[in-house]
Amino acid sequence: MTRAVYIGGFGNGKTLARGVGGALVEGGHYEDEDHFTLSWAIDNPEKVARAVDGVDVLTHSAGLLAVRGTKPKTIRAVGAPLPSSIPNLMYCAAKKTARMTGHSLTGLDSFKAVNSYNGSSIGELTLHPVGNLKLLRQISNTDAIDFAKSAKVAGIPTWLIYNEHDDFFPIREREHVLAGAVGISLEMIPGQHDQLPLYPADTLNQIYK
Repeated sequence: MTRAVYIGGFGNGKTLARGVGGALVEGGHYEDEDHFTLSWAIDNPEKVARAVDGVDVLTHSAGLLAVRGTKPKTIRAVGAPLPSSIPNLMYCAAKKTARMTGHSLTGLDSFKAVNSYNGSSIGELTLHPVGNLKLLRQISNTDAIDFAKSAKVAGIPTWLIYNEHDDFFPIREREHVLAGAVGISLEMIPGQHDQLPLYPADTLNQIYK
């Protein structure tokens, strides 16, 4: 039986994680799945290590942090962190929120999807504020390209996938050059940073095409 584990990004609650996990199965990508929020995964490293051992892992944004030191079969990291700063991350979050509030998302736009996303995020940050906010420094210092290089050396095939309109971690020629220098390819798909939790079925079809 094919199985995958999904780990959500910063501030993404259980509803969003469940949505992506369900779409992994409903879309025919896997036969079974487990899904975790980032705050839960960070607080339960031993359980995560057991869950991901020898299976495919999909992460969104800072979800990549939770698989450090684990031994999955493969890793597909969507919108994974690149070096930034806490002020810049906060600015990008405000910019993203303003766009989503105005329902001017790139690509498909759905009032229901945006409201579901906002509700899940507010709930997660309300219930687990420390568990999420304590990760900001670690997120700002994370370099997904270095992570992918280390995973490759360890024998774990790793794909770094970014949306074409990612406010948080925009991919320019510099990032392609740095990744190429260590044998890592940056794959580009349509949409903005939270396209995966917002529209899991359509985004997964782009990832697993």
